[in-house]
Amino acid sequence: MAELIALLIVIVPVVIIVRRRKRKKRLEEMQALLMQQQARATEQVNTESAPLAYDVTNGFTVRMSIDLGSAGRGSETSVVDEVLESQTCWVPPGRPIEVAGYSIPDGMIYVGEMLHAKTGWDMDAALIVPSLPVDREQIDRTGTSMSYWPSYSEIGRGNRAAYLEWLATGRRDPSAYIGYVFLFLYGLERRLLFDIKEIPVVKDELTSLIGEVSRLRELYGARSGSFDTYARELIQAVTLSTDINAYLSFPIPTTRVGWDYPLQLKIAIASVVQNGDSIPPELALAWVRFNPEAQFRTPAVRCAAEFDSMFKVRYMETFPGGLKLEPNGAKLSASYKPASPSLPQVSIAIPNLPAVTNLKGPINKLMKLVDPIQDELESFSRQLGQGRERDSIAALATLPLEIQPSELSGEAKSVVGVIEAALSNVGMAVIESSTVTSTYPAKNPGKLSKTEATLLLQFLEKRGYGVEPDIRFGGANLSTTEHCAVYRLDGESELPGSSYLAATVLIHLAVAMAQADGDVAADEQRKLEQHMEQALHLNKSDQLRLAAHLQWLLSDPPKLTGAKSRILDLDENQRHSLGQFLISIAAADGHISPNEIKLLSKIYPLLGLDPDAVYSDVHALTAGDQGPVTVLRADGKSKTFAIPQQEKEAAGKQDDAISLDTARINAIREQSMEAAALLSSVFVEASGDSSADEVAEEQDAIDESATAGQLIGLDAKHSAMLRILVEQDRWSRADLEMLAQRHELMPSGAIETINEVSFDICGEPLLEGDDPIEINQYAKTEVLR
Repeated sequence: MAELIALLIVIVPVVIIVRRRKRKKRLEEMQALLMQQQARATEQVNTESAPLAYDVTNGFTVRMSIDLGSAGRGSETSVVDEVLESQTCWVPPGRPIEVAGYSIPDGMIYVGEMLHAKTGWDMDAALIVPSLPVDREQIDRTGTSMSYWPSYSEIGRGNRAAYLEWLATGRRDPSAYIGYVFLFLYGLERRLLFDIKEIPVVKDELTSLIGEVSRLRELYGARSGSFDTYARELIQAVTLSTDINAYLSFPIPTTRVGWDYPLQLKIAIASVVQNGDSIPPELALAWVRFNPEAQFRTPAVRCAAEFDSMFKVRYMETFPGGLKLEPNGAKLSASYKPASPSLPQVSIAIPNLPAVTNLKGPINKLMKLVDPIQDELESFSRQLGQGRERDSIAALATLPLEIQPSELSGEAKSVVGVIEAALSNVGMAVIESSTVTSTYPAKNPGKLSKTEATLLLQFLEKRGYGVEPDIRFGGANLSTTEHCAVYRLDGESELPGSSYLAATVLIHLAVAMAQADGDVAADEQRKLEQHMEQALHLNKSDQLRLAAHLQWLLSDPPKLTGAKSRILDLDENQRHSLGQFLISIAAADGHISPNEIKLLSKIYPLLGLDPDAVYSDVHALTAGDQGPVTVLRADGKSKTFAIPQQEKEAAGKQDDAISLDTARINAIREQSMEAAALLSSVFVEASGDSSADEVAEEQDAIDESATAGQLIGLDAKHSAMLRILVEQDRWSRADLEMLAQRHELMPSGAIETINEVSFDICGEPLLEGDDPIEINQYAKTEVLR
């Protein structure tokens, strides 16, 4: 027994080697014969105009000269037999053929009585069997009786007639049932993925076959996403197998198909890393977009283009030059799962490239950029959700500066045109406010609400323009002023600080008093500006803003009559604090001139204060230990001490500036800043009363949580609409649209807004479906809780 086993160990490998060599030799002979036969067949096509006729008994007279042999199909089917079977049934591109009375002009199909499936013993689904009956009287062009994975041998007679008719008419009918298109694709898959491995002549057909897949995809891809995917991936699989450089030229998909990364993205990233290059922003963005674990919020979905642009900006800021990675050990692999039920999955050979997308570290770094970008786009997304156009002023006002469009249109272009015309030859100009506000599509034409005025000013700031007054920083609403000052911003605008607020308060009062005495001369204007700039150390942005504010005030002087009545409504401590504040501003440079004391003496009575108190308040800020000073207690109440008579007399001489204690001045100013804000608001209120409509609009902009009856995350209108919606379980689209209109809301925007809040609260939409629209009962309970 031992000798027998030893003998078998020697003989069996020898037998296997001999059989393999014979098989290889036979395959090479068959390939040579097939090439000769293909040449003869091509020559016949070029010399004969009549289509090739198939005889059920004899088969193809030209191609049946090859003997299939008597080996049959055992459990180990010969590769040669499979090759012969495929090649015998294949009708090459350009070869006409007639089947069941239908003349099919350009081949690219399998026709015969037997073509085994690659997955087993069944008939290949793509094979057209001429002996099967065809019903030309009851053609089923709609495919109503077709199964999901059709097979020619199993579909009905009317289906076969419709399929052959589609083939005979050149496969060009755009309304053809998609199942017939898939049936034809099955044959192309077999030829391109399997026959190409063993039959050399397939490479000569490659251009025609790939071209046909591309043509069909263009014709039917939009109708069927499934067909589009299979056709695209088939082209890519064949290209990857034959020419990887050509494969790399394919664009990366823009929409997700399946859960995994697209293969071309994997290869593109792997190639970059293998070459030692940094990942460009486009590939980094695609890596994030196709991350199977990513969960994007509404801003990244609704504002996809803007998100993509912002991601590239933030990526290059975070990774200057791009993210650079080392190749990992895991290698890329690929496969293609054919649409045909008769074909198995195909493994595709890929050069030695690293599987970079398997790494967690790089994608985690990239995903850290996502949430901040979505936060930046939140306001813009909500504007779109409320029905605003992307190029509207309201939308552009909330769009990040880095991705503002270079070209404008519509209302945005109009308002910029107005300002550009005013600033054509100057850096600052005073114009009528209505020329700016009239371009904004306000709810009440010509009367901007606080929210609308804010959006308008935000938009102009992002386009490089400043406007005074500015409602965002305590200024009046442009709708209530006759004029406004416009100017070009010098670089990126900075938020005004407390010093700027202090300057505007003093300017308001100074201009008001000067106007009472007559026009303010140009040199006085400049002196006033210079004092503010130097005394308060204003930055360049605030200097520009202050100059514009002054120009506006000179065009629309503050009305002391209205302001005075509001000031006198303040209590004594508040008014005294205002006086202290004004002195601290006038003396911010450590000195105060006789002219400034004179101006303050005129202002004090406006505040309901004794004008003689100016001297004692000023001397309370003198440098050194010159006597008792005014002290502000923590409770805001002040206690004064008498100033020595000689000092008061010295103050009254007014021939030299008085030197003051800068530290005390700064302390007083900081302590009375709240009073400054109060005085600023007095002037804004005095500039004009709001209409009833404006008051109503402003009420809508109040903090949502403070409005009675509102739901968390929703404003008053959406809350009111939702409370009516949940009173029934289902709404027709028409009824919901009418309800939205009654609440002055855009229907689609209202649905989006309500569902966004619902997702934030419970992870599910509250309004489901299109028509009718169903109320999600679970979400209803959570949102109304």
